[in-house]
Order: sequence, then structure tokens, then C-alpha cells
Amino acid sequence: MDSTALGLNNGTSWFNAFTKLQDALNNASACDTIFVAKGTYYPDEGIGMVNDDRGASFNISDSVVVLGGFPSGGGPRDRMANLTLLSGAIGPMADTSDNSYQVVRMEDVSALTQLDGFTISFGNANGTGRT
Repeated sequence: MDSTALGLNNGTSWFNAFTKLQDALNNASACDTIFVAKGTYYPDEGIGMVNDDRGASFNISDSVVVLGGFPSGGGPRDRMANLTLLSGAIGPMADTSDNSYQVVRMEDVSALTQLDGFTISFGNANGTGRT
């Protein structure tokens, strides 16, 4: 998963990496590991997603491992040097009222499910409904 990948964007290699995290998550199966390159990722981006949809979240399925902190193009993981951000700031930065309600969701997942190497920020759970 690399927002700067120039290949087929099908997830088969760093060159062909998905460019949107939602697309990688939607194509992941149980026991898959998704390696994510440095950058900022927004939950309302990807195939079938609606821009500025406050209900959009990164939904991580059971037994999927998602690891941030890789350099663009692949290489050794270094979470400090390769900051990987999951941001709910889907609208103008100065306006938090339009941020995602929940940036990340994990429901009914086992201990095999992992999310590691990310900074999660700018969620704004000020609505009603599920928590």
C-alpha cells in the first residue's frame, strides 16, 4: 500500500501497490498482511467511497494485519522515520465539524487482527448512533 505507486495498483508488489488504503482493506482476506508506506490516508478515499462522507471509516476485518511505517517503494520498516497517518480530516483542515465520526473500526475481531505503526487523528464522534 503506497499512495505514490505507479504500477497496476492491485497490491501484488510495492510497484503495483494499492494507492488508497480502503482499496487494500476491501481486497484483504483473513490472514493477509497489508504493508503501508509513509503518508496520510483518509477513510473517504478509494473505489466506491464518497468524498467527505463523515460515516467513512477504515474497517479492518478479522485476522487482517495492517502495518504502517514503511518507506515509499518498500524497504525496511521504520515507524519513526516513515510516519503513517490515518486522518479523519476529510474536509477543510480548519473545520473539525466535518471530520469522520470514527477513523478506524474493528468489530468482532480476534487477537490475530492487528493495526500497528500508525498515528490516528482528527476523528470527531459528535453524532448519534453506534459507538
